[in-house]
Amino acid sequence: MRNLDENKLIKIALVGQPNVGKSMLINSISNSKLKVGNFSGVTVEKKQIEFKYNDYLFQITDLPGSYSLNEYTIEEKVTKSYLEKGDYDIILNVLDSTNLERNLYLTTELLALDKKMVIALNMSDEADYEGLVIDENQLSKIIGKPCVKTSAKNITGIDTLIKTLIEKYNSPKFESKLIFSNVMEEEISNIKTLLIEKKYKSDVHYREVAIKLLQEDKKTFLKFHDEPIWIELQPLLNEAFEHIYLHYNTKDLDEIFADEKNAFARGATQEVIT
Repeated sequence: MRNLDENKLIKIALVGQPNVGKSMLINSISNSKLKVGNFSGVTVEKKQIEFKYNDYLFQITDLPGSYSLNEYTIEEKVTKSYLEKGDYDIILNVLDSTNLERNLYLTTELLALDKKMVIALNMSDEADYEGLVIDENQLSKIIGKPCVKTSAKNITGIDTLIKTLIEKYNSPKFESKLIFSNVMEEEISNIKTLLIEKKYKSDVHYREVAIKLLQEDKKTFLKFHDEPIWIELQPLLNEAFEHIYLHYNTKDLDEIFADEKNAFARGATQEVIT
């Protein structure tokens, strides 16, 4: 017989840059059971925490601290791989409230994954101490994901965070609000228009498909290469890249998208911090 809890099991991928207080945040949730192992194929430690809250069973996988989703370190590789292929329902992105702009860079990369996500603005007590006022409601509007102020040290905001995760679990997934420069948005729109006209079948939003194509994501390119739509998509992409290269004066797409994400993080921070 199936366990009744199986219907209400919420699997969380816990993500954040190093030293944002992820582990402490989890420890502040009482009565949690900790399982320690390794991620498959590597010696990186895998921590899983389980706890019950009302009718829900939470299973949280604490991913290695990563500054970005590049693959420069083994920790970044493990985190990126799990986020792309792992079995989870929601990303819980923990941010250091005293270092918002730097932390939001990783958030921009998570937004591009097109997953359900909740933001924990951790260390809010330290932000208060430093005189930083963060408008979490405005940040939530900008990125399109719920933001909750927490302090693992003082055990504040934890209950609200858990309730927000349950709400997110039970609600539909919305398209990410990661906005790029006018040049990039124009090319994203052109690709989306073609996908709409062709009624292309996709499990993810057309916007996310367009972004992956403009980032020259290998898996996305391979997928399209063998489909009839590629005949029309290829010249459209060639024009898009010419436009982008001309505007940025470089053909390094990693550098271009890093600039775009930095600009988004900087703009969001300026808008929500007093």
